[in-house]
Amino acid sequence: LRTLTIIKNALEIIEKRTGKKIDITKIPEDDPKAFELFCKAETVGVFQFEGGAMQQFLKELKPQNLEDICFLAAAYRPGPMKYIPDYILCKHGKKDPEYLIPELEPILNKTFGFPIYQEQLLKICMDLAGFTLADGDVIRNALKKKQLDILKAKEPDFKKNFLEKFPQYSEEVAAKLWKQLEPFSDYGFNKAHSASYAVVAYWCAYLKAHFPLEFITALIHSDLDSLDRVGIDIEDAKRLGFKVLPPDVNFSFIDFVPENSDSIRFGLGAIKNVGVKACENIVSERETNGKFSNLSNFLERVSEEVLNKRALESLIKSGAMDSFGERNAMLLAIPQITSEIQKKRKAFETKQTGLFGNEAEISQTTLPKCEPATDKEKMHWEKELLGIFLTTHPLSKFGWVRLFPEYNKTTQTASLNAGRKIKLFCTISSVKITYTKSKNEKMAILLLEDEYGKCDAVLFPQSYLKNYMLLIESVPLIITGRLNVRDEKRSVVIDTIEHGNILNKPQKVIINIVGESNLDKLKELSSVLSENGETEVVVKYGIKNNIKEISKKTDLSVASNVEILSKWIK
Repeated sequence: LRTLTIIKNALEIIEKRTGKKIDITKIPEDDPKAFELFCKAETVGVFQFEGGAMQQFLKELKPQNLEDICFLAAAYRPGPMKYIPDYILCKHGKKDPEYLIPELEPILNKTFGFPIYQEQLLKICMDLAGFTLADGDVIRNALKKKQLDILKAKEPDFKKNFLEKFPQYSEEVAAKLWKQLEPFSDYGFNKAHSASYAVVAYWCAYLKAHFPLEFITALIHSDLDSLDRVGIDIEDAKRLGFKVLPPDVNFSFIDFVPENSDSIRFGLGAIKNVGVKACENIVSERETNGKFSNLSNFLERVSEEVLNKRALESLIKSGAMDSFGERNAMLLAIPQITSEIQKKRKAFETKQTGLFGNEAEISQTTLPKCEPATDKEKMHWEKELLGIFLTTHPLSKFGWVRLFPEYNKTTQTASLNAGRKIKLFCTISSVKITYTKSKNEKMAILLLEDEYGKCDAVLFPQSYLKNYMLLIESVPLIITGRLNVRDEKRSVVIDTIEHGNILNKPQKVIINIVGESNLDKLKELSSVLSENGETEVVVKYGIKNNIKEISKKTDLSVASNVEILSKWIK
């Protein structure tokens, strides 16, 4: 339902912005851009296809039709998941499908010989063992619920019926055929269900591929109840090249909305502590009587009944009123401005002023001089009230770290193998101190975050004793450890933590473009190289047997330069 709401909202935004009224049920089923999105695994917000491991399977499978999407939606479950790698090999002609007997081919050919769907199990029972549909469903249900007594009773009939229908086969083949039904005890997916999932996922992919701004805006709106989720959506919006503009009482609405052709404006409704009524009052007043000119004007026009002190402070701290002045100064000015407004209203009520029914607007109170809010304070406020670092990030000054290939992204932990060594440049989002059950020793459960996403981590007692001094939220850290997978939950078991300040910006970067012939990629690279800059870039080029080098310069303080160079780091 959440996804259908996202689609509905996206369609409404598209119609409002472009005038195009799209019937999502009538879009082409073979749209190249939609399948390109699946192949690249750019599936944040795409129903059922967001997880890191799923995205890795998408890149390997390179789905070309709805049947491929349907398969993954069903197979990415406990049990049939083990068939995915071989399915991918068969799909790309690197392995031939295998069938126990030729009669299985018509039933299993869509999944290259692997039993995935409940309908396939029913067809095996009906077409090969002569069962009725109802009897086949009894076996399906018994497998699902692991009702061994029912299975034991049905097995002899299955084998007997099969051998009577196909006398050319041995009892050993009959036993192997029965054995092929066992995986359904782990998880058998109904194909009609899976096909529905595939279609809804395809609708999302189509909208994201053709109308990314409108789709991402609708996605963020749907996730307002989960600030962590909003953060993921916003990072994806930035990856797609859209700016996410901070909240602003003179431009924001309750929900996130597209602004211009390349931006999404943060919604007032996503600011913690403000409340829907206050947001509605702000937007309604602005649309009726125009933009707010200053802090005094805002406080005079917005009802105190819906905008309490906590809500007002949250608006200021979140940056939604930055056009009126410095945040700390506004926080200090609130009592004086509020007092002036109350005096004025009281005078009006006693008819000492405003005798002709029009109140004169109070002049803007001069904001007091004070120490401005630091970047650290702003980051803390934004993280607390918006759920993300919006205008700045603890790691933003270290963007060049992505040029060091030894560092992993937090998002990679979703697809790497268990036991893999992990090295992260990240911050700690949350710390939970707990104790072991056996010896009651102190340990910590962490949530790590970088500019790409988040991942779970754990500090066991020994490592905790060595590293607890650096368990500080929102500080750049270098964390090493190993990937642990338990009950399909992934976390980094931490060995060491170091402060990120020990890293220095590289003085030289070596990139390899040997054999590259894509002119667009080469032009993009050339755009960030010059004769000036603080960092040397050594470019290896040419062909395999004739490699040459050229030295250029670049400025690694420019985020786009780092982004482009990082594509060439091996």
